[in-house]
Amino acid sequence: MADTIQTPSGSYGERLQSARRAQMITVEDVAQELRLSTDAVNALEAGEIEIFGAHAHAVGHLRCYCKLLDISPDELLADYRSHYPDWDRLPAKVGLVPSRIQRWGRLKLVAWILGVAAVLLIAYQFWGDLVVSWLSG
Repeated sequence: MADTIQTPSGSYGERLQSARRAQMITVEDVAQELRLSTDAVNALEAGEIEIFGAHAHAVGHLRCYCKLLDISPDELLADYRSHYPDWDRLPAKVGLVPSRIQRWGRLKLVAWILGVAAVLLIAYQFWGDLVVSWLSG
């Protein structure tokens, strides 16, 4: 039978923080394991879910955090839902600003397209007449 840590009463964030401290796990360890920033982990523990955009994201992170700490997510998520009674009716935020990586990816794509077009234009200037005369030949 696996030992699970009993979480004390309090808000879901306080429960996460208490369970983490009881297991002597640092915020940095949690962030690394869940692949979140330390700010995101601190936000979960403080109950500041606005940084996650949609409730579905926050609930997913809360579930993963509970799994990491080996605590049952049911009670914790019930507490979360009591803080946000309309949590399942709120849509995800649409039109979020793309991340820096996504913007750089688009910029690279545009740069490659412009580069290829420039090379083709230069090649046509040098060898265009030769190719046309060879084709009409």
